[in-house]
Amino acid sequence: MTTQQDPSRETVDRWAFADTVESGSPARKPGVRLGPAIGAAAAAALVVVAATVIPQIRKDPLGTARGTVPQTPAGAPAAQAPAGQTPVAQESPAPQQTPQGGGGSLTYANHAIVGPGGACCSASGGAWTAGTGGYPAYTGPVRTSADRNAWYEWNLGRPAGGARWDQIKIRLWIPQAEAGAWVRITVTSTAGSASNVATFDVAEQEYQGWYELPATFTIGTPDRRTGSAWVKLTYLRPYTDQAAAQSCADGSCDRMAAAQAEFLWS
Repeated sequence: MTTQQDPSRETVDRWAFADTVESGSPARKPGVRLGPAIGAAAAAALVVVAATVIPQIRKDPLGTARGTVPQTPAGAPAAQAPAGQTPVAQESPAPQQTPQGGGGSLTYANHAIVGPGGACCSASGGAWTAGTGGYPAYTGPVRTSADRNAWYEWNLGRPAGGARWDQIKIRLWIPQAEAGAWVRITVTSTAGSASNVATFDVAEQEYQGWYELPATFTIGTPDRRTGSAWVKLTYLRPYTDQAAAQSCADGSCDRMAAAQAEFLWS
């Protein structure tokens, strides 16, 4: 399947930093002796420094109580990290959710079914044979063809009501026994002056009933339709694999089938 459719923060290992500070006291140099008075004064100074520094370090490796953020007075510039030290990343506020205007939620409660047997919204070219096996319950009309130049096209038309034209879904009905070839489904959607084309290659032999295209399509805004959508079916090749001899005994794997298309919006 090919489609053409249409985004750090540095943190400081604060606890590793704490281990470095608390375990990084310099070792005493051997061979140096201190006099009693000098030794006593040095010991007293060490006690004072330890009493001041160690509680701060244990509160937080960077000197602030855990779980708190230093307050900056109103109008004062934010404090800068000391040279050589990585600033601590701050939590960004959660982004505000902006509600979409007018469109409401996606429900896909509105739909339109078009195709063979109707007076609106489908057309064909090339050689086709009429048959049955379409919607509903495999009783609706179907067109089949082995013509490599044949094509079938559905479009949304102009149904009333609904919204969320920014995301619509499309499904195709695949007959139970009338189709088997590989086909290409091309969706052209427009929204205002924008246009988008997406293609999907599907083996009809492997599916039956409603097949939903694995994408959504835009034909307007959440609350206003500004474009439309067209779905075109063309022939790729016969279906061949290990199961083809059993599943295509009637020759259906050489044929493609066009039945009904369904457009869904909210």
